[in-house]
Amino acid sequence: MFKKIIDQEDIKKAAPSNEKKIILKDKVEVEDSDLHEFVLRPNDTYDEISLERNDICKKTSSFSHILSYKLLNNQYLILISMEAIEIYTLNKNFINRYFWNNDEWKNIYEKFKKRDEIYDIEFTNEHYKQLIEGILKDEFDDSNHSIPFPNFMGQTIDRRKEIAEDVINDNLASSKFRIEIIDMLKMAMKENCDEVVRPLINNIIESIQDHSVDSMTFISLNLAKLCDDYPDYVVKYISYTSYLDSFIYKY
Repeated sequence: MFKKIIDQEDIKKAAPSNEKKIILKDKVEVEDSDLHEFVLRPNDTYDEISLERNDICKKTSSFSHILSYKLLNNQYLILISMEAIEIYTLNKNFINRYFWNNDEWKNIYEKFKKRDEIYDIEFTNEHYKQLIEGILKDEFDDSNHSIPFPNFMGQTIDRRKEIAEDVINDNLASSKFRIEIIDMLKMAMKENCDEVVRPLINNIIESIQDHSVDSMTFISLNLAKLCDDYPDYVVKYISYTSYLDSFIYKY
């Protein structure tokens, strides 16, 4: 998707302004109603994806000019917009499952917003071609076996909880992004975001069985705060480390 964008002589929007609508997925089941469809509609300052029937919207989300999109397994929608790369589930709830951009992307997007957010091919060519080339080289090259860790800051509490649960339920992501998970836990503890802290701290403690030095170091350095706020997990931590000590001593 990224390569397809920068291979264009001029980077165009995925939905041209002369298109009234593009049907992304039809025959979407909605309770107590007839089948709906997901539709992409272009506008001057944003693009809109709607769940609708007979042009009557049931649910609508706005995006900052979509540059590319792809339907995956007729279930997930991958979007690359002026702001970020995102993944949504294409069901009646249209849930965001992934959001990522880096600092350079954020800075370019802020510049774009100051231009009244009207799509400008010259601006996009100048800034986004170089940006995407760098992303392809550093984040999405063939040597990486998974996509970058999703952005955590700036998300709602519910979304942060979803990110935490998604990561710890994915064995590959959970092992690859151990440092990022610990950083996410630090932020959640600092903000007293209990809904995020509990699943993460539980995952980190359980990873100690795999002799994770980073996990053990984090627990040790934050033991006082954990004793005050999450004593049940301290007990679990002690039981895990005691088991490891006895195992190492025995064998």
